[in-house]
Amino acid sequence: MASSIFLPSVPQLADDLKTSETIINVTIAIFIVVIGVAPVIWSPLSGFYGRKPVYLASMPITIAGSIGVALSRNVGDIIGTRVLQGIGSSAVLAVGAGTIGDIFRPTERANAMGWFYSGVGRRSPSRATILTSGSTRSGFSSSNRRYIYPIYCGMSHL
Repeated sequence: MASSIFLPSVPQLADDLKTSETIINVTIAIFIVVIGVAPVIWSPLSGFYGRKPVYLASMPITIAGSIGVALSRNVGDIIGTRVLQGIGSSAVLAVGAGTIGDIFRPTERANAMGWFYSGVGRRSPSRATILTSGSTRSGFSSSNRRYIYPIYCGMSHL
């Protein structure tokens, strides 16, 4: 969801930061690369320390990165905080399947994995669109819209 929730504000972010939309799109690409690479770190940690400590350690990283993105005043800040956000949010991708394997019997695992991946991967873009479309229509500035994801992450940590 972190990459999808960012997309509606790309034009306004480019204007606010006095840069091009292409540069803002590069920050999205960097985020996607990080969430592809960071699980290499989280997976061994979950094997050594357990899954719960990894979840508990990664969520504050995600929240801090999300707040950092919201407070960013230039493209460099956004790139740095998007990397932090990607590192934190990638733990769910890395450890989620193992958690499903721990909870469900092998005969129930396929169904549970289907629900997990439909929530993580396929439904997140639609939720992001719902969360940001109202703010776009109501006249929120991009800086106000930037707080939607940190609030969402904070609520999920509860």
